[in-house]
Amino acid sequence: MQKDFPQEIIFLVPLLLLIAVSMLMYTRLKLIISNTDIRFTGGLTQHQFLWTDITKIDMKMVGKYQTPVCTVYYGKKSLELNRGFYLKGNFNRILSLLEMKVTPELFSRQYQTIRRHLI
Repeated sequence: MQKDFPQEIIFLVPLLLLIAVSMLMYTRLKLIISNTDIRFTGGLTQHQFLWTDITKIDMKMVGKYQTPVCTVYYGKKSLELNRGFYLKGNFNRILSLLEMKVTPELFSRQYQTIRRHLI
């Protein structure tokens, strides 16, 4: 006598597997800022570029709670840095490092306006 699995079990197993894999990937994300380059590793898309490759830095407020997101453009790609991921202290530290290493002309007017409100 063979027992049939309920449909809920067949649906829940792949869902739980997806959640476990995404949690594992989330914990492996790293942003490494050095004197020569910036590396973002551990995710599906990996970024590595030199400070001189940066063409523009922009910032916008997104979502219901107006969370700032900084976008670093380099070559034909971009890297988004979200304050919701890095939290306030680390996010401000990352922005300070960007401002020290990159020439002021590369920061958009919108970046400068939002940055003044974050300080």
